[in-house]
Amino acid sequence: MKKHVHLSQLVLALLLSVFLMPNLFAQDPFPCATQTNPEDMLYLQQTRNLRLNLMQDTIAFFMRPAADDVLHFPVMHHVLRRSDGTGGPSIATIENAMERLNDFYAEGNIQFYSCQSVQYINSDDLFEVTVSEGNDLANEEDDPEMFNIYYFESITMQGSSNWCGVRPGGGGDRIYMVNSCLDGWTLIHELGHYFSLAHTHGPFNCPNPADQITNELVNGSNCADAGDGICDTPADPNMGCGRGWVNGDCEYTGDAVDANGQEFNPLTNNVMSYGNSDCREGFTDEQWVAVRLSALNSRSHLLCNPCEGSDLLIGDLPAATNETFRALDDIIAFGEIETGARVTMIARDRIVWQPGFRFAAGVGSVVEGYINVCTIPAETEVVVP
Repeated sequence: MKKHVHLSQLVLALLLSVFLMPNLFAQDPFPCATQTNPEDMLYLQQTRNLRLNLMQDTIAFFMRPAADDVLHFPVMHHVLRRSDGTGGPSIATIENAMERLNDFYAEGNIQFYSCQSVQYINSDDLFEVTVSEGNDLANEEDDPEMFNIYYFESITMQGSSNWCGVRPGGGGDRIYMVNSCLDGWTLIHELGHYFSLAHTHGPFNCPNPADQITNELVNGSNCADAGDGICDTPADPNMGCGRGWVNGDCEYTGDAVDANGQEFNPLTNNVMSYGNSDCREGFTDEQWVAVRLSALNSRSHLLCNPCEGSDLLIGDLPAATNETFRALDDIIAFGEIETGARVTMIARDRIVWQPGFRFAAGVGSVVEGYINVCTIPAETEVVVP
């Protein structure tokens, strides 16, 4: 006899182990080209008081997230290749970059998933682009129901092609990535920009003039209106762009001073800084709150757009499985999930474990099941044998 469990939000979460994200990111050779637009900086200022109120619940909200708070964003990958079809990242490279992205943003209860196959665009003229050329392409190719990632061989901005990625100005649900930087922190960094964060030194990229530093004071008195508009990131003069103000031990070595003559002591491990990529570790609490607010408000139009498809049948899954299965209607699982597999099932209507389904608990095993909370009817059910 089958049991019917009626739930309106999270249906099932069986977590058999807790995983820590390994620090396995390669060094990005060049910084991000993004210049945060005035609208995003204004948004940070306008939501300042709300962020402060939410800070009281940061640890409970982010460090021990409930699965029904997870926000899912659909992604469309656009790979630019030469006219003969050569070049561009492999599917495995993109999947690895997405896995690192999701590992990182899991702390903020945000996940990204690919609904459609990669779109390949074969063009010698677009294999390497200026930001303006990328914008012209994206205006034609963007999927309005997805977050769009474009992969180029190189991106030229401000007369330089030594960039790893950019969140282009002018809005749009898109970023541009350079193929050689997909094994580093750049993708995570650019999504930070998408979710309203500026560089920790402020809205500009490499300084112009060359001696330009942040307008934020070391004493923090103008932190809400200067620098990145975030007050738990100390004033940062801009450690990158050839300045070399971070050594191999991730220590700040610069001697710049602010308008009051005070020396800076920035975070060299912040993902939104221009410090060494090998030093990057995460966001501050207030940055996470800002990201979450942006995802729930200014980026909410992309939430819960379902993937194509109907029912999905899942049989035996080997120990090496590390995959998310999605269905517009039902997921029906009837096989064995071996010890060590990491499996996530996301369906709109039902997740059905038929007789014969079993998972072997053990080191490395994780089995999770979710109903898409934005689209489910009240009578949604999980059916287990």
